[in-house]
Amino acid sequence: MAEEKGKTDMGCLVQIQSYSCSALSKRFKTISKQSIWICCKGEKMTRPTNKKEIIYQSDFQFKTLESAINSLSKEEREKNFLFSKEFLSKKKEEHWKRDKNLRDVLMHLYEWHILLINWLKSNQDGIEISFIPKPFTWKTHGEMNNTFLEKNKEVSFEDSLEKLKSTHVLVMEMLDTFSDEQLFMKKRYSWAGTGTLASFFIANTSSHYLWANKKIKVYIKQIKKGCKGGSVA
Repeated sequence: MAEEKGKTDMGCLVQIQSYSCSALSKRFKTISKQSIWICCKGEKMTRPTNKKEIIYQSDFQFKTLESAINSLSKEEREKNFLFSKEFLSKKKEEHWKRDKNLRDVLMHLYEWHILLINWLKSNQDGIEISFIPKPFTWKTHGEMNNTFLEKNKEVSFEDSLEKLKSTHVLVMEMLDTFSDEQLFMKKRYSWAGTGTLASFFIANTSSHYLWANKKIKVYIKQIKKGCKGGSVA
């Protein structure tokens, strides 16, 4: 999982998303106008304060992800990124060098969905486990991400997308079983630590999808520059 601070600047991705602002407004009537404006204008997302806002932002970002992918040809979906050495040298986050293509990005999202799903199911069944499975810890979760990469290197792009779609649905179904109080009360569950359960859902849905959308936006920009004969990324 990776999260970068600052504005999202979704640009063309927002323009091709499948929901209009008015459609989203009607679907989630309790969402504030400010939240709708933020996502539709591509500004920095506000932190959700209730379950419906988590659902709204997650749904929006996932639809944006799908729309961006749908704008690519089959070849573009499967080819490797060609980020320049100069571009990568300016990026401190390891994921820029780690993920080689869209499959890697989608499977990364999928694997973190699986972490969330297993963590929730186990702890609700009375078997308390940490979110990051042993032998990894939050300090070494980068190594865990690398194992995900190796584990899924033979997965096709089509399968990675279908896997992600299925876990997205499951995660949202699990989210819907909790009340606002259960999600947003700090220390509500001992196994969730001192924070809120909502923070785990947000980090593994809307925030994580936003991270992926930023990366795909760079890839789309790279493709456009390549078509025009310019330098990539």
